[in-house]
Amino acid sequence: MHRSILALSLLSALAGPARAQRYTFEADPSSAAQLTLAVTGDLPGAIIGDHDPVANPGGTQTRLGLFGGSGNQTVPFDISAVAGLDETSSPDGSFGLDLDLGALTFELDGLAFDPLDGGTASVDLTLTVLFDTFRSFAPDSVYFGGIPLPLPITGVSVSELTFAQTAAAPGVVAPRGAAGMYDLTVAVPAELSVSVDFNGSVTAIDPVATVLPLSGVLDLTGPAPQITFRLMQSTQQVVDDPLGGMPLADIPIPLPTILPPGSVANVLYTGTLDSIDLSLDIDAVLVANGTPECAAEVFCSSNPNSTGVNGSIAMTGTTSLAANDFGLVSSDLPAGRSGIFFYGTQSASQPFGDGVRCVGGSVVRNTLQTTTAMGQAARSLDLVTPANPNGVVQPGETRYFQFWHRDGMAGAGFTTSDGLEVTFCP
Repeated sequence: MHRSILALSLLSALAGPARAQRYTFEADPSSAAQLTLAVTGDLPGAIIGDHDPVANPGGTQTRLGLFGGSGNQTVPFDISAVAGLDETSSPDGSFGLDLDLGALTFELDGLAFDPLDGGTASVDLTLTVLFDTFRSFAPDSVYFGGIPLPLPITGVSVSELTFAQTAAAPGVVAPRGAAGMYDLTVAVPAELSVSVDFNGSVTAIDPVATVLPLSGVLDLTGPAPQITFRLMQSTQQVVDDPLGGMPLADIPIPLPTILPPGSVANVLYTGTLDSIDLSLDIDAVLVANGTPECAAEVFCSSNPNSTGVNGSIAMTGTTSLAANDFGLVSSDLPAGRSGIFFYGTQSASQPFGDGVRCVGGSVVRNTLQTTTAMGQAARSLDLVTPANPNGVVQPGETRYFQFWHRDGMAGAGFTTSDGLEVTFCP
């Protein structure tokens, strides 16, 4: 047997470094979350009646002092706000995962976690207001200053409460003892975004930087990988200038009358929100189902052959195992030379003849063929029911492909194309 053929037949005994498998994970409906949110803040500002001589001539007017004056006057008005939310929900979420079981590591990226699943949650809001003495007209009432007045407010909801990952997060994998089961731990840097809907007026709070500690279980025993993450997060932070310098203007407040009681004065509040104290507790179980990302890319470069360039390699057909129409084509080869397409379960990068061996692990060789006058070689591969049982590929698995061929250039007399990495889908 020629030494080059002998060398190629030994590839199956040589293992190269494992490469990570890429997955996209989406939340399962069985996911659940318990949220507790508390927000407090001071809003110094002023109120004025909603009277408008054209648009609302019958509206409320406000006037400073016990006896008032004339016209619709601005009244200094300081508000202390306390908002609370207690919600049970089925959260939504997605993330990408590069999983390397050989190294027992992974990298998580692109986490988007929405505990409210795109919905809203009602907020219990109480405003405690402090003001100077003033009068209202339509309805008529006296408001004595210096006495805090609590105002329960309805029509308030959280319209957005989301976490978005801000940087890739490396994690570790530990086998659980049962085959196909692993423990995962990772800390994910993220930003928390909160928006509040106040009677149709949406206000967004500037994003808050946080870290999500995730621990869970990876289950590879089913038809698709599944991860169950447990998230217990407590965020307590003072957020300065949460509205990014944006003032609050003409916010409607239904103000109960004091003397006499029983009516409502409709006033408009304008002010600022200098800072808020935010406290968020989340106890969530995120169950996510994984789908392998199916793609083909050149991952390994060989050396120029006698044509002066590297032999290239590309796929034909699709990565769908159901279609089973996958094929390979190698170009920029010397014409009329014998060669073999081969593929393996691992990648490699080692000198091999006059080229580079890019394929390792368990290697499968196809039959010998001859390059065309145009310097090409092509072959369709049956990866579902191949003649060699070692050539079977399952959904989500990755294989590494290359073309070996003889070459008349001085040296070993044989070389290789570049290497192609392909992940297959169902």
